[in-house]
Amino acid sequence: ENRASALAHFTVGRIYENQDRPNQAISAYLKVLELQPDLLSLARKCAYLLARSGQQEQARQLLESTLERNRDQAMPLVMLSEFLATYHSNQQENKDRALSLAQDAVEQFPGEALAYEHLTKMYLVGDRTEDASRLLDASLETPRSDPEFWLKLGRLALKVWPVRPEVEGFEEELERVNRFYERAADGSVSNLEVSEGVADFYSSTRQYGRAETIYQKILESRTDRLDLRKKLATVYKYQEKNAEYIQTLLDIIEINPADAQTHRSLAVAYREEGEFVKSVNH
Repeated sequence: ENRASALAHFTVGRIYENQDRPNQAISAYLKVLELQPDLLSLARKCAYLLARSGQQEQARQLLESTLERNRDQAMPLVMLSEFLATYHSNQQENKDRALSLAQDAVEQFPGEALAYEHLTKMYLVGDRTEDASRLLDASLETPRSDPEFWLKLGRLALKVWPVRPEVEGFEEELERVNRFYERAADGSVSNLEVSEGVADFYSSTRQYGRAETIYQKILESRTDRLDLRKKLATVYKYQEKNAEYIQTLLDIIEINPADAQTHRSLAVAYREEGEFVKSVNH
């Protein structure tokens, strides 16, 4: 019965919001939250609607209440911290509390990537790169085997240590970021999406051998992924494995003969090999 009422109020809120009637939408959403206080994304949305309509104190009270009723999750801490940092950053007391809440989220929920993402963002915005570095270094002690967690932290690490292969001396930053992607790769045997994310990182940072191994492994079970075959072909090309590069492109053409771009790539590859008749055919 509560769920039915909550859905009805939510639908009314969406209608009001689409009609650009924020106050009525807020009223409807608040009724939803009375019935289902654990709808954190809705509480966040409602708080920002309140703030944008000039009711910042009401928005803050809503987020404070949401935190009190959902102490078992990291999200309410992050939501309140984010709100204080956005709308009350002109007051030092609120800035300090925003940071404290973000730190509490990491301390209380060390297995939540969301907590690390928010605190790292706060450190970087505050020009505290060293603090962000120490935070991510410490996160490696987290006894978490979830590959998605480590992939998210790996992407976060790239913001702290932006690996740029074209810059001399990038190896140290690469080594620091690799620690997270290696953790992700270790646990991603059955999670092909994570495996692909790890391989894409290796490819983009010129670790082509590692990328090749993972792409090949994924293709063993996902033979239909032509986009993945193209990624593998690119990795072969950069390693100057010309035979493997050409064969992978031929495999793509066999599945999809109408792929014009792959025909162009084969034409160039055969021309460079001196196979001019094959080049002309493609």
